[in-house]
Amino acid sequence: MRKSGQATLLGLSAVLILITAAFAAVPQTINYQGYLKGSSGAPVNSATNMVFSLYSTTSGVRPVWGSGTVSITPANGIYSVELGKSPQPALGIAFNRPYWLGITAGTDPEMRPLQPLTSVPYALHAVESEIVPDGSITAAKLADSSVSAVKLADGSITAAKLDTAYVKKAGDTMTGVLALPVNGLAVGTNQLVVNNGNVGIGTTTTPARLSLAATSGFMADYGSSSTWGVLRFLEGPTVRSYLGYGDTGGFMVNSLADSSGFYAVTGGLHLTANVDATKGITVTPTGNIGVGTTAPAARMHLKGNSYPDSFMFLDTTAAAQDSGLRFLENGVTKSHLYWSTATQTLKLQGSGASGLDITTTGNIGIGTATPSAKFSVSGTGGFISDFASTSTWGILRFLEGATTRTYLGYGDTGGFLTNSTADSSGLRAVTGSLHLTANTDATRGITITSAGNAGMGTTTPAARFHLKGNSYPDSFIFLDTTAAAQDSGLRFLENGVTKSHLFWLSSAQTLALRGSGYLGLDIAANGNVGVGTTAPAEKMHVWGDFLRVEGGGSERAYIGGDGAGGDVQIGSMNAAITNVAMYNTATNTYMSVYLKNVHVMGGADLAEPFNTVDANKPEPGMVMAIDSNNPGQLLLAETAYDTKVAGIVSGANGISAGMTMSQEGTLASGSVPVALSGRVYAWADASYGAITPGDLLTTSDTPGHAMKVADHGRAQGAIIGKAMSKLSEGKGLVLVLVTLQ
Repeated sequence: MRKSGQATLLGLSAVLILITAAFAAVPQTINYQGYLKGSSGAPVNSATNMVFSLYSTTSGVRPVWGSGTVSITPANGIYSVELGKSPQPALGIAFNRPYWLGITAGTDPEMRPLQPLTSVPYALHAVESEIVPDGSITAAKLADSSVSAVKLADGSITAAKLDTAYVKKAGDTMTGVLALPVNGLAVGTNQLVVNNGNVGIGTTTTPARLSLAATSGFMADYGSSSTWGVLRFLEGPTVRSYLGYGDTGGFMVNSLADSSGFYAVTGGLHLTANVDATKGITVTPTGNIGVGTTAPAARMHLKGNSYPDSFMFLDTTAAAQDSGLRFLENGVTKSHLYWSTATQTLKLQGSGASGLDITTTGNIGIGTATPSAKFSVSGTGGFISDFASTSTWGILRFLEGATTRTYLGYGDTGGFLTNSTADSSGLRAVTGSLHLTANTDATRGITITSAGNAGMGTTTPAARFHLKGNSYPDSFIFLDTTAAAQDSGLRFLENGVTKSHLFWLSSAQTLALRGSGYLGLDIAANGNVGVGTTAPAEKMHVWGDFLRVEGGGSERAYIGGDGAGGDVQIGSMNAAITNVAMYNTATNTYMSVYLKNVHVMGGADLAEPFNTVDANKPEPGMVMAIDSNNPGQLLLAETAYDTKVAGIVSGANGISAGMTMSQEGTLASGSVPVALSGRVYAWADASYGAITPGDLLTTSDTPGHAMKVADHGRAQGAIIGKAMSKLSEGKGLVLVLVTLQ
């Protein structure tokens, strides 16, 4: 029933009961009474869910109180409710302003207009309380703890009513601003003094915003016998920061419980965000500064564990800005090491003169900021030269006295050479390759071709790394360790990302071929091979759910165990594959299977496939008979009590053959599976007699259909089996236990 869009009030619009702490007997609820009628105008008498809301404005937006759903049962449309009564929320609002009541009945919108709350008898008490007769408030009344509140109307207390000395009431609080005249506040003997905005504690001399007496000029905070704090900052009871003496006696500015912050102890000043002082900055009494060390050995000492801890970053606030180091002698610039954004090089130079430049590609230039090679020298005299003979042009030679011991330059063949002996061994470059060898035969060392291939034992490496040797050990790579119980191996990466490993796993004593951190192939020292296990117990040991073999037809064959059935499984992971074959590919023949027990899970009958001249006629469930004209073949049974009955075509009504037997290439093969034993559905005709479970069944004159045996004499040798379900009339499927007799 749809409720009307308004409520009609009876009597008073609402009874509002004001609450004060001084008059606990005053009710703390609002009694409201109204009239509710339906959309037809008839009064409502059935239980109705209603919601009452109080608003501080007539707009009806964001109520200041709500009752929640209240079940109301009007009597001839009239109902009353006590607002604020449990289990409704308490009326926790101050009734010192107008309020409007909104009412919602059932699923209707809130009624409009909102109903204003009006005063009631209890409110008269509040008006009376604004009148305070002379002598009502005495010092005794103010000191009486049982008087929890004294409410006075504006203007009730005049200056004539106040004691000119003071007004005292224990526990009073004040809101608003307390305006004091100059030097207007002094507590006790200079305990607290306010003077022109400055505050003094224990002193009348207030030169600063906060001044403390000289004899006790500190703020003290005591934490425990080992922690003396000067000032602590708390969030509730939790210490968040403090300034004071730490447990070790060091002066500290602290922001966390782990002692991070700024603190000083004997021998150093530490700034750290970690309990370990080496994780921050330390300044020693000698002026040395350490980052990552509490014992800096120089004016600036940075210490860390490799990159990036042991590096200093010189960054810029934007692109196209230089960064670097300047070296001075008594304030005079002598040299620089800096990144030049103009030339995009790292420069090492004197005070303004050109020097050494290193580009982002690693080229090094002397006298040039644009080296075109790995090492470039530019400028007048910008080369190192040495002339020995017409056939040997050296760039740099190293001599012991007058004897050449090694040189860097062009060899007799025109190749670039670093040579240390007279037999031309060393590092030399000829057209197409670079050779490093200690033998006149370049194949005895390392060769790098112009394509970037590196060869050991060959001058024509065919891959990035090509090792060539004459059997063991020349054609082997040794991956050794510095001690026992250490791994060694190869890591395979793809664009810097680790993808696989081939390594000796010392802990398992296996050669492991792994993905990036996962179990893979392990070969034990005894030759056992494990897949998914580091401890292979057999020559081939697979640990996991399945061993999978992918066939050319996507058969996805597997062998394994599912970990639940307690069995060994052979099957396929392809939903389209339903057969498992034991097949000899050498002879192209199927193989024999020897089993102790066979449990068939996918069918309920034993069938053999037969050929038939009625190839398009037999359907699952039809009764078949021996074909007298075609040995080994069957046809549809079409005669009642036919002693040539052979069986029933498998597959009717969703029950498949559990086992099929045949021999290809002989008469014992075919295309139509016929159930010779087991349970199978068969087509039957009940027009020859209603069929009930237990009835013997035989062939009928209806092609392919069975019927109930009525003439047991004729049925000898023509029985198909026993009915296991009933068929009262017409034609239909009957579950048959095939037992040919």
